[in-house]
Amino acid sequence: MVFLRYARRAALPLLGLFLLWTSSPLDTSAQTAPSCEREIQTAKEAYLNQEFRQVVTLLSDCLEQPGLPPKQAIRGYRLKSLSFFRQNSLVAARTAIERILSIDPEYRPDPVENPPSYALLVSMVRNLKDERTPPRPASNPSDAGSALSPAPPAPLDSVFAEDFPTFSDAEPSQAKNASPAKTEDSSTTSLAKTAPSTESLVTTYGLRLTHRNQGHELVKGLNLTLWKPRSATSNGQVNGIAVGVPATGAARLYGLGVGIFGVAGSDALHGIGLGGIGLTAGRLNGLAVGGLALHVDNHLNGIGVTPGLTVGSGSLRGLNLSGIGMGIDGSIAGLQVGGLGLRAGGSIGGLTLGTLGVSGGEDLLGLTASGAMLHAGDLLWGIGVTGGPIVASRTQGLALGSVVVQGSGTGLVVAPLYTHTGPDGALTGLSLSTFNHVRGKQRGLTIGLFNYASELQGVQLGLFNYAGNNPRFLRFLPGLNLNF
Repeated sequence: MVFLRYARRAALPLLGLFLLWTSSPLDTSAQTAPSCEREIQTAKEAYLNQEFRQVVTLLSDCLEQPGLPPKQAIRGYRLKSLSFFRQNSLVAARTAIERILSIDPEYRPDPVENPPSYALLVSMVRNLKDERTPPRPASNPSDAGSALSPAPPAPLDSVFAEDFPTFSDAEPSQAKNASPAKTEDSSTTSLAKTAPSTESLVTTYGLRLTHRNQGHELVKGLNLTLWKPRSATSNGQVNGIAVGVPATGAARLYGLGVGIFGVAGSDALHGIGLGGIGLTAGRLNGLAVGGLALHVDNHLNGIGVTPGLTVGSGSLRGLNLSGIGMGIDGSIAGLQVGGLGLRAGGSIGGLTLGTLGVSGGEDLLGLTASGAMLHAGDLLWGIGVTGGPIVASRTQGLALGSVVVQGSGTGLVVAPLYTHTGPDGALTGLSLSTFNHVRGKQRGLTIGLFNYASELQGVQLGLFNYAGNNPRFLRFLPGLNLNF
């Protein structure tokens, strides 16, 4: 017994030392990853208030942290470049854009959230950066870290003097003396002269007949095929008319593309594309019509029409009509109508109509209407009308739905059943609902059967009214309650 008593006494200190040793960090190198999220959110608010100098001040030091997450850094440099751009500091704006391109060389501004002039500047900076970047061997390990460093800025005049690419490639000097010939594909007959172009393409002028493009042709005229290109890495181009019986395609198609089954422009389609079953393109500028579906990898600027679905990882800008609906990873802007509904990973702006629902991963901007639901990941700005619920982090303008659930709201809210404002937000303006449930601050007027506000700075009109910041005997009042 004595032994056990002394053993227990000795075990307690030993157990404490063991727990202290095991709980102490062995790896002192693990540190919290750097973050600019708070500064970016504050800078975003400053940018919306046109406080552009404040944006630059907020982000300058934070963005210089090593190890910043790439997506976060891009968002920060975007706000910084936009602020420089708004102040006409074009050289500084271009430097910030180059930092974005050093992180993501394929970066393209969202057409909804950015002005077209800014998107044009980004495109010109990218083209200039590509032209002045010399090729380097991939096997040189010493170059691995220098890829992220932007090249020295060229004179700004050269940026704005940059020409847009034309619809046709440069023609070789040997072309005028070339004789009619067959291309490398033995099944292809060229009823015109052919010669290799400056990009190692086989150039055809006039009419070209083939069962499918091989990925190394430049056709200037009429290209008649039976099927789409053989390889997904095709580098072919058609300037003129491409007809598929039943399908056709090229990496780049400028002009008119028509296919009984479909048309494919893996890189770009500029002009008119008509696909009996479907149409797919990387970048699409012009008119696109798909019998059952449209697929966009990068962006569609112009008119997209299909009785079926419009899908893709890109963005839409212009007039877009889909009989069934749209599902886009990017943003949508302009006039868009989805038979059943629309969903965008980014923002939706302009005039938007969806029978069942409209959902934007970020903002809903302009006039947005649906039969059953509206959802905005961040801001509902303008007019939102639906027969069902409206769910948004923030609303500014008119929100009209059976139920409105918002983090904060400014303007007019009309919800016959229920209005909810989050505990960290504020309701500013007028709200009409059976139950106005403001868990944060109320600034303005609420009218309903029951009005609840954790903090009231306005007026409540209803059968029952509760104001949490009033004196205890005045918190719950019938008819009228107020606090200023």
